[in-house]
Amino acid sequence: LAAILESMTDGLALLDPGGRILYCNRSAVALMGLVDGEILGKPVDDVIGIVDGRFESMHEATTAELLGALRGSGEVPVTFEMKMLRPQERDLMLTVFPVPADPEDTMRGLLIRDVTAEHEAVRRRDAFVSIASHELRTPMTSLVGFTELLLHREVSEATRREWLEHVHKETLRLAEIVDDLLNVS
Repeated sequence: LAAILESMTDGLALLDPGGRILYCNRSAVALMGLVDGEILGKPVDDVIGIVDGRFESMHEATTAELLGALRGSGEVPVTFEMKMLRPQERDLMLTVFPVPADPEDTMRGLLIRDVTAEHEAVRRRDAFVSIASHELRTPMTSLVGFTELLLHREVSEATRREWLEHVHKETLRLAEIVDDLLNVS
């Protein structure tokens, strides 16, 4: 069990009913930017003092909810997302969960996941969708405009042919964009 806990990529900490840290695996220490053994046996409030300034400020109510959950007075399970600024910028997801020790005293577990890669993938996807939708609008605007002109205006055969060639060119461009989207997906 010790080998499994130490080899986890997610951070794991165990707190006693009073909020003291009983166990912390290597991943938790690394993800929080701590030194091994720096927090064992310390109350969670002291640990918050050690890591203070490493994280983007959270709303006061969120901080109170997180501390309550860790101290054993708040509702669990509960999940929080935090942005770590130092020593390395990361997006972390913290989940506080109950660990029933005995009927009267429930310890708390803290699972720390680095979700930076997932958040970056979402940001890239959103940027891609934004660019792709803009690229799709350009030929579609031309197609709508020229087909409306062809439907509602009397024009010479030469103009009609010119407009149809433009519609054809934009349709091919639209097909290329759709093919690119399908290849990317």
